[in-house]
Amino acid sequence: MKSNSKTPSFFKDLQTRPFELQVWFVVSAIAGIRTLKSVVQDIINRTNSTGLIIDVLILLVFCSLCFLIYKRKIRSIPLIIGIILLVLLIFSYVQFGGLLGATEYNIMGLGVIFVLAYSRKQLVFLMILYVLLIVAANLDLRYEGWLTQSFFKYNSTSLDTYLTTLLTLLLIILYFKNALVRESSRVMELRVKLSGQVETIRQQQKELKDQKQFLQKVNGRLEEEIKNHSNEIDRQNRAMKDYIWLSTESLQIPLKRIRKCVADLSDNGALEGKLKEQVDELTVVVKNLKSELKRHQRTDN
Repeated sequence: MKSNSKTPSFFKDLQTRPFELQVWFVVSAIAGIRTLKSVVQDIINRTNSTGLIIDVLILLVFCSLCFLIYKRKIRSIPLIIGIILLVLLIFSYVQFGGLLGATEYNIMGLGVIFVLAYSRKQLVFLMILYVLLIVAANLDLRYEGWLTQSFFKYNSTSLDTYLTTLLTLLLIILYFKNALVRESSRVMELRVKLSGQVETIRQQQKELKDQKQFLQKVNGRLEEEIKNHSNEIDRQNRAMKDYIWLSTESLQIPLKRIRKCVADLSDNGALEGKLKEQVDELTVVVKNLKSELKRHQRTDN
């Protein structure tokens, strides 16, 4: 983590790109540096202008790719870029004498770029075109056709080929070793975070389970208390109804005796009339109370 703080801002910004874009950027940058070397050699050795133009065009393609990737202008390598590079490198391939020169490494490197940059139909199309153009270039070299007569001038030395290949492999190994270490660290951090989240989820599940069991116990206790309370209310209601019923029934016999005694009284006195009225009212009250009680019993049933 401390080494990242010392990393220049350019590389920090590049490392924020998706891993595939980092691959394309590094490959394009290395290819651009190698092409820049060829441009310098063309100028120093004063080769023909055609070879210099081809190398400059290849250099511009790689520099443009690096710029567009770094500025987030593209998310994938356009198909036309692959076709342009293939055509330009075929001319360079013929210029250096094909397998007698050094550009067979450039052609092989172009195949690697195709595999990294393209997929499915685009890759199939480019690889077919790749093979056909190489076959055509080798036939032209064998029979000294127009391409060979126009572009073939000289060969690179074996030392130049060895040093260029060694330096390229070294840069690729160093960069992608660092990239793989960063990716491994990021994966480990994600695994630690995921483990923490899984543990938190398990703890929450355990707490929810405990709360559920507690709520089930509370609900069972409440249901039991409600049931007991309802039974107690029913018992009290039945006792009250029985009491009222017995009270009204027990009033029937004394009330009948009173009515019989009142009926035997003469109707001449005011007191006797008043007593009869009170007895009649008491009879109506007892009758209404009894009928009301029966009505409540039918409603409850």
